[in-house]
Amino acid sequence: MLFELLILFFPLCCVLDLHSVGGLVPVIKYLRNSNARIRAKAADVVTTVVQNNPTSQQLVMEASGFEPLLSNFRSDPDLTARTKALGALSCKYFVHVFRW
Repeated sequence: MLFELLILFFPLCCVLDLHSVGGLVPVIKYLRNSNARIRAKAADVVTTVVQNNPTSQQLVMEASGFEPLLSNFRSDPDLTARTKALGALSCKYFVHVFRW
């Protein structure tokens, strides 16, 4: 399911649709899933949504998406999930958070 979301919302013009159809909050919840592959794929979706898109970055912040990404990056036992979380944090999302 998360792979299909990634394909569906890949075009930059469509990233706000994920929020408008109510999909952003569930994806953020998947960042805390017990399955490492699901956490990694959820981080992939967040990466696509926030990449170079300040509006989406703000929506993810408002949906409390920063904390699970940071937690996954710092301490996820699965290397892929950690790497994917770092990717999401680095896609200008990081710049938005710290206002560099």
